[in-house]
Amino acid sequence: MHNILILVRGLPGSGKSTHSNSEKYNKFIHCESDHYFLKGGEYVFDRRELYTSHAYCQFKAFNAMLNGFDVIVANTFTQIPEILPYIRFAQDHGIKWKIVECYGKWQNVHGTPEEIMLAMKTRWEPLEILVGEEGFAGFERIHLTEEKG
Repeated sequence: MHNILILVRGLPGSGKSTHSNSEKYNKFIHCESDHYFLKGGEYVFDRRELYTSHAYCQFKAFNAMLNGFDVIVANTFTQIPEILPYIRFAQDHGIKWKIVECYGKWQNVHGTPEEIMLAMKTRWEPLEILVGEEGFAGFERIHLTEEKG
């Protein structure tokens, strides 16, 4: 297999979805746990479904990779264990992987409450511990500075 997995992480409003939806990824299968909460084009978040939404996202990404597609996954991934299943899957299947961290200041389109944002910031873990992992194609930190209108 010669496909690639791009993992995009960042806090709500950092530009993950904006980056993932950019033209350079238009041939990628785009996965986000937030996609699970889209009901008839409207975002309807239910905390009780959070585990299911992440399982849905993983299933969609893993299935696409098994079928030879390039995949981009945009989730908060605040802690390393949240991103590891994707990395392990890629490693097990000979797929190169890369991580992009977003640090933009965009509108928080899902209305994540301030106390949840603070909790996410508090549990944020650095990526440097992943350097040297098998299949590691690198990571980049990007600042999307353009404000969303």
